[in-house]
Amino acid sequence: PRQLFPVWPQWRPELAIALFASTMVLLFLPKLLSVILIWCKGPKAYGGFIRVTLSLLLEVLFSVLLAPVRMLFHTVFVVSAFLGWEVVWNSPQRDDDSTPWSEAFMRHGSQLLLGLVWAIGMAWLDLRFLFWLAPIVFSLILSPFVSAISSRATIGLRTKRCK
Repeated sequence: PRQLFPVWPQWRPELAIALFASTMVLLFLPKLLSVILIWCKGPKAYGGFIRVTLSLLLEVLFSVLLAPVRMLFHTVFVVSAFLGWEVVWNSPQRDDDSTPWSEAFMRHGSQLLLGLVWAIGMAWLDLRFLFWLAPIVFSLILSPFVSAISSRATIGLRTKRCK
């Protein structure tokens, strides 16, 4: 406990498991409870049991893909504010205009480049690192594609018709 030269780092697996479990509960419990509520009240109004479940899985996939992108944008905004730069946080687009591919690559090009450099660096260093970082790295690499494709109103209209 009180040593002149403590042993670092200390690995406390029980704390790591508790942190991971509490993070998973905070992220997934609201989604799971809402789907369970829909299942109990009758999923027919939402397309049935299978469609509600598929919707949950698709929403989780999009959350995983968008989380690193949001974190980078928020980091840029916070660092810009600390540096005294003007921070413009426009409200998101509300109409059904699609994001053009050129705008998606312009806004997410730096993230794509960061993801590629990070992935190549990790693969060069040790391929096992890349497997651990895959959700973050590939989310960054795919960010322009996810941005452009998810902005298409036609996708939502098609899924609504499949109901």
